[in-house]
Amino acid sequence: MKINTKEITSLLVMGILIGTILLPTLTAPLQASILQNPSKIGKDTQYWALVVGIGKYAENPEQNRPDMILEANDFRDLLLQTPWWSADHIKLLTAENATRSNIIAGFRWLIKQASADDVVVVYLSTHGNYLPFDIPPRDEADNADEMLVTYWGFAYNNSFINDDTINIMLNQLKSNNVCLIVDSCYAGGLNDHWKLLKSASEQHRVILMGSCEDEVAYSGGFAPYLIDGLRGYADSNGDGIVTAEEVFTYAQPRSIPRQNPTIYDGYPGELPLTTDTIHQTSSPPTSSHRQESTPIQPPNTIGVTAETAVLCGYITSSGQPINDALITVSGRINYQQTYTNSTTTDPTGFYFMHVPAIRIRVAVSAQGYCDASTNQFQIIENQTYWVNLSLVPHPPETAILRGYISSAQNGTPLAANVSLRWWGSQEETYRNTTVADGNGFYQMNVAPGQVDLDVTKDGYFSESLDELNINDSQTLWANVSLYPLPLETSTICGYLMDSSTGAPLIGVRIDFTWINVSISHEYTREAQTNASGFFSIPIAPGELYIDLREEGYSYYDPYRHDAVAGEPLWMNLSLQQNSVSVDIAKPLQALYLNNQRIIPWASTRIIGPIDIEATGTDFDYGPGGQWQVQKVEFYIDGALKATVTTEPYLWNWTAKTFGKHTIKVIAYGFHNDTASKELEVTKFL
Repeated sequence: MKINTKEITSLLVMGILIGTILLPTLTAPLQASILQNPSKIGKDTQYWALVVGIGKYAENPEQNRPDMILEANDFRDLLLQTPWWSADHIKLLTAENATRSNIIAGFRWLIKQASADDVVVVYLSTHGNYLPFDIPPRDEADNADEMLVTYWGFAYNNSFINDDTINIMLNQLKSNNVCLIVDSCYAGGLNDHWKLLKSASEQHRVILMGSCEDEVAYSGGFAPYLIDGLRGYADSNGDGIVTAEEVFTYAQPRSIPRQNPTIYDGYPGELPLTTDTIHQTSSPPTSSHRQESTPIQPPNTIGVTAETAVLCGYITSSGQPINDALITVSGRINYQQTYTNSTTTDPTGFYFMHVPAIRIRVAVSAQGYCDASTNQFQIIENQTYWVNLSLVPHPPETAILRGYISSAQNGTPLAANVSLRWWGSQEETYRNTTVADGNGFYQMNVAPGQVDLDVTKDGYFSESLDELNINDSQTLWANVSLYPLPLETSTICGYLMDSSTGAPLIGVRIDFTWINVSISHEYTREAQTNASGFFSIPIAPGELYIDLREEGYSYYDPYRHDAVAGEPLWMNLSLQQNSVSVDIAKPLQALYLNNQRIIPWASTRIIGPIDIEATGTDFDYGPGGQWQVQKVEFYIDGALKATVTTEPYLWNWTAKTFGKHTIKVIAYGFHNDTASKELEVTKFL
């Protein structure tokens, strides 16, 4: 998300400056007791939290990130599972409730409630960016303050909270035990901890940031690991208490390489946040289903649709045919199934193959030549497509890449497969392969440039060395160690059912990813449900994550599961069918004049006529297709006013009236499902 700097006026700058600096500060700092370790938690210590997960943005549904809302709720619920936290000590703000004024009010609530010995946690999850200037006190080395977007932040460029404001609000807390958590792009820049008054005492504060100061972040890239850590997985010393520092140590390596969390730790010792909720004695879950002992293995191929079209062409170089060139076709059949096929050219450079009616990409490689490929294009059934490609010879291979391949476990030499991909200055590329000998030694000639090296061997994790720079006549050594794959001595099994009907879900693909953070490796196993909705698959003991996506159903579980050696991990899941959803896109909580939004308001105020617009609540990450509804009905005070069957789903309310009214919209889906939304408004004229 980028800021339109031309729309940020000097008046806005002065407003932020004045509003920030004039916030009340602590003039009589209290001497807080320091919780240097969990054993010093007093019986009178209370825990307070402001939890903000915006996830929904006014008039900009393409910026919506629903996972932010789910994660904020999960964060709050996790806190409530521990004895230190209570519901009346946690304020949760999400979606339209997460306005700038409400967030500031949340900070002031903490300032009023929390005492010196209390622990305060502030959790902020939203879009982040940086400002094109540094608001006084000018504390930024890059002359740019960071900011967080609030609910109205994409409609109004001044509806954000910058890092200076957050720091000043935190400085007003009487508590000396503070943890700030920021999950956003450029979160690393929100580590301000300066004091406005030099005479003020130093606040003991820990700041956990989901990304670096100059780095974007991704939905689900930090918060789920943070929550897992707070559940107890981060309790590295096994004392039953989870500290902020332990949580960061747990979450940080799991977020890499998508993003790189950072920490500011100004707390003496470690700041305790929760108690361990997962390593408590409990009986294993029971299942009402019979246990089937035969594992169901996934098919070797995911599935191929009918290959009714023809792809053919000639591969040449300077007009001369290339024999034995490899042609690879790849595409996606649906969100679960991929398609790959390959063939080679004959002595005339000709190739011929059947392909399905999907979007495909054609790639060509040949010994002694740079690779070539096409952009994706659509194949139509029963059609013939000619794709002729011309290859250029790769540069002379005047450099040498060599090294040894060995086992990371015991140093044993490995006869592994070694593949390199060479990149030229104009993005041209080619591949070369070899096999290490019995001593693990390999050697390949290569052209000067940049090289990516891949090493594989059955029974071992693959390894890659990227962006190796090699010069003309240079011999570059690259030794690689491979970790052995773990033994699969555990099993994951269970039943998938429709939550409404109880019917088994057949042929559903489920992916399980096993990870080992200590060696930075992971692998994925997949299973499919049988006619009873049952699945079973062997897996290595350890840390697991599930990925389940079935068309027409919703499932959300970004959190950790654990497999135990010699024991089955049962996961009986009931999936809820996707149903129609509806929201009122206009009017929002704002003041409207003759159908134009004037300014956000505490409640909806309408002067003159206005368009009432309905949309789906699951509109996120861009349009992605039309809202699937049969019709939408519009009501005022229970009376049907209009029925709309095509986009845009809106109705113009022109009646002149004074007073309070209830707007209601009802959306009708295609499976006898409906959804409704109401909004209280006050209308004048």
